[in-house]
Amino acid sequence: MNPVDNLPNFFKKLWLYGQEYGQICLQWQLKTLKVQNCKFQKIFSRKRLDKISCALGKEFYNQVVKSGRTDWTEISSIKELVEHLKLSEANLNSIDRKIEELNGHFQEKKREIKEKFKALRSQVEQQPKSSGE
Repeated sequence: MNPVDNLPNFFKKLWLYGQEYGQICLQWQLKTLKVQNCKFQKIFSRKRLDKISCALGKEFYNQVVKSGRTDWTEISSIKELVEHLKLSEANLNSIDRKIEELNGHFQEKKREIKEKFKALRSQVEQQPKSSGE
C-alpha cells in the first residue's frame, strides 16, 4: 500500500476538520456576543435596582421615621416601590437564567456539529481508495 494513495482522503478529512472548528468558532462568537449583551442588560438592571432601593430607603425614612407612622406596610408609595424592587430582582434572575441557557445551547450546538462532522469523516474513511488505474 502506497501512502500517497491516502492523500486525497487526508485532505478531505483535513477540510472537514477545518469546517467543523470554523462552525464551532462561529457558534462560540455568537454565544459570546449574546452573553455580552445580557451582561450589559444586567448592569443596567442592577443600576435600576440600586435606584429603586435608594428611593425605597428615602421614602421609608420620610414616611416612617420623620412622620412617626408605625404601620409602614399600609403606605401606598412604599408598597409600590417594594413591587418595583421585586420586579427588578426578578429581571436580574431572568438575565442570569438566560445566560445559563445560552451556555447550554452553545454546548448542545457544539456537540451536534462534532457529531455531524464525525459522521462525514467516517464516510470519507469508508470510501474506496481512488487509484490512478
